[in-house]
Amino acid sequence: MKNLKNKLFGLVLISTFVGCTSIKEYFAPKPGENEFTFVWIDSSKKNTDIGLPRVKTIVEGLKQDKKNGKVLLLETGNIFIDNQYIPFNNIDDIIKVLNETGVKYLTLSDDDILYGKKDVELFKKRGDATLLTGNILENNLNLNKLYDIQKIRGKKVGIFSLNSLDNRKTKYLESNTSLKIVDPLYYSKYIVKTLKENEKVDFIILIANLDNDNKIENIVNLSPQIDLVIDNSPSNKTKLNTKIKDTVILRRDKTKEEVGIIKVDLDKFNSDNYTIDYSIYDKDVILKNSDNIFENKKLNTTFNTITEELKKNTPQIATINSELIAPLTNKEYKITNYTKMIFDAIKKELDVEVAIIEADMIKTSLPAGTVTKVDLENSLTPYQEIEVKKVKGNELYEMIEKGMKSLPKLEKTTLLFSNIDFKLNPENPIGRQIVELKINGKNIDLNGEYKIAVPVLLTNPDFDYIGVSQDEKRKIVDIVSDYMQNNDLTQYN
Repeated sequence: MKNLKNKLFGLVLISTFVGCTSIKEYFAPKPGENEFTFVWIDSSKKNTDIGLPRVKTIVEGLKQDKKNGKVLLLETGNIFIDNQYIPFNNIDDIIKVLNETGVKYLTLSDDDILYGKKDVELFKKRGDATLLTGNILENNLNLNKLYDIQKIRGKKVGIFSLNSLDNRKTKYLESNTSLKIVDPLYYSKYIVKTLKENEKVDFIILIANLDNDNKIENIVNLSPQIDLVIDNSPSNKTKLNTKIKDTVILRRDKTKEEVGIIKVDLDKFNSDNYTIDYSIYDKDVILKNSDNIFENKKLNTTFNTITEELKKNTPQIATINSELIAPLTNKEYKITNYTKMIFDAIKKELDVEVAIIEADMIKTSLPAGTVTKVDLENSLTPYQEIEVKKVKGNELYEMIEKGMKSLPKLEKTTLLFSNIDFKLNPENPIGRQIVELKINGKNIDLNGEYKIAVPVLLTNPDFDYIGVSQDEKRKIVDIVSDYMQNNDLTQYN
């Protein structure tokens, strides 16, 4: 404990999302007067070994050493939907934990925007953190803050965020909510101009949550006055860290599960050799030093208290004798007992011929024993809605072909179909490899019509929306919960 301050200073040169497993400098560290430190975490990663109690401890340790300057805790999305650091679905609990952790900035992920609007509105009223929403509008007005200003030892730092969605998600957003995403290129230029001309800032940071169609390089070339980009985009095809003219772009490595820190030296940003300390402290290293990086006791108590309250107030919906296996467990195309139960639930509750889900809609297996609604919400994608459609046989065939093109491998976006039998002929051209296709034991009728249930918004990039909606929608977690309460589950042992 007595060496905590000195040892935690070693964490200064850290970034959460870089593809290496030991400390590695991107630019040579040259501490200066005007420094600040971002603790950068990503709640889309299931990182329960570290957790927010330890993150808070790291932040507090960094604050003890004045050489780190101002220490700011940043959340880069998946705050309200599928937050792996905060395993609670009640928005009041999430806000309480975020406030107690001391998060300074929040940005929104795709799922937060698409499904978390009510939670976002409540956080705007009760949350302590600054919610940066950049180019997200509600009823044509800014959803929250376009940007924020930090004054750090005589320097003014402007911080803003940008989001973009692919076309399918944009259409869903505009037809189901009062939100919309406006052109990130235009908004970047507008915000940067405002920061430079009106706010007179010295340094600009962009936190980017962009889809693959909006290259961060385009934004930087259009707005060259941006000094630093924290790029949270999903693409792994580009280098993890790059520099375009004078703009440094830091990208995260999707394969890693780290908590870390970016340290910025504002003294150097105007010169040709301006530097940003950039390296990594991964999960394994943190855990090896667990005697120094202990969990924050107060926050840990909050976690435990909320968890116990959830257990007390969540009624049991069923008991299962055998584990229900998530399909992605084996990474091969296989209808598991969990998948079969979900198919049966959808077909019975929505009265359809074919039930369709994406493989990663089932996030984790369900262990044998009692099952509560919270267990289901943690196991499934709770916000995902299933809708009923009528489609033509040839449309269904194309959907099956595209949705399962990863075969024999199983990927997150692979579509799983109930009651189909087929053979795969890899010699056929792509798009015609599934042969002898049967639906409910009968050859598919390409000219016929089928009633199907499908997720409202699929992430499979090859899926095109087809068929005619029957205006029947239900959340997957509610469908499965009702089914489990009212049916014999021993058939899935």
